Amino acid sequence: QNYMTGLWSLIQTDYSTDMLCEWWVQRNDRLDGL
Repeated sequence: QNYMTGLWSLIQTDYSTDMLCEWWVQRNDRLDGL
């Protein structure tokens, strides 16, 4: 149980990081377009 919880939180963190990177790239693309 504890192992699965740790694994799940790791996946969640990884997912959040991917979303943040995606948002950052899109944001910078828009700024470059101005």
